[in-house]
Amino acid sequence: MLKKAHVYLGTRQYKALKSISEKTGITITELVKRAVSMYIEKRRITDSYIAKPRTEKVD
Repeated sequence: MLKKAHVYLGTRQYKALKSISEKTGITITELVKRAVSMYIEKRRITDSYIAKPRTEKVD
């Protein structure tokens, strides 16, 4: 299911994305979606390597 998300970009962010969009032909919306997906995937991978706190007592 797709959900609409409103995102406000700063001027520098918008200009950078517009430049990339013009060079690649990929829409700004698609670039943002890809960036979010990459961030989530990277975060999921790094979170799996973070040590979990111990719950049992150690003598």
